[in-house]
Amino acid sequence: MQSVWMGVLFEAVMAKKKPGINKILAVIVILIGTVLATNMLMSDIELDWRGVGWGLLAAVSYTVTIYTSNTLALHLHSFRRSLWMMLGGTLIIAIISAPYLIEQFNLEIFMKWGLLLALFGTILPPILFTSGMPKINVGLGAIISSVELPVAVLLAYLLLDEVVNIYQWIGIIIILASVFLMNMKRLNKAEKEKE
Repeated sequence: MQSVWMGVLFEAVMAKKKPGINKILAVIVILIGTVLATNMLMSDIELDWRGVGWGLLAAVSYTVTIYTSNTLALHLHSFRRSLWMMLGGTLIIAIISAPYLIEQFNLEIFMKWGLLLALFGTILPPILFTSGMPKINVGLGAIISSVELPVAVLLAYLLLDEVVNIYQWIGIIIILASVFLMNMKRLNKAEKEKE
């Protein structure tokens, strides 16, 4: 979720444009909702610098993905751009994790979950990103992508029977409400253009 503020900051630096008060408020509210939705306040957490470092690197990677989906090779069809993104990701994962993947490969798990996870985790997201991100800016894209956390918590509750406490539900509502409010102006503008 760090990619939310990173995306807004990245856009400000790259576009040399100060973010509006609405974006800044949306980022703050989303981060508050994230703290609640991830149950950080009720968990006994010990921070490890390695985990923090890897998490921040993941957020930087996600922010760069949002940026590249929004700005690079826009003349190419989104399927072609998605293909290059997936090939790059596959190459990086192969370099880092190939020995572990070869050692620990389980055909039974692959047959049960592989295609489903590939479709919803690897194939559709880049296609949707490369199709949708050029229509909005990087900062707004990062804010909209924060809906991922509420969806993950909701699916964990529905599919995995995980316990979700009241603070997590409040966090989810806060995140969704801030994303909705952030896009309200865009929705109103689209409605006026239709009229």
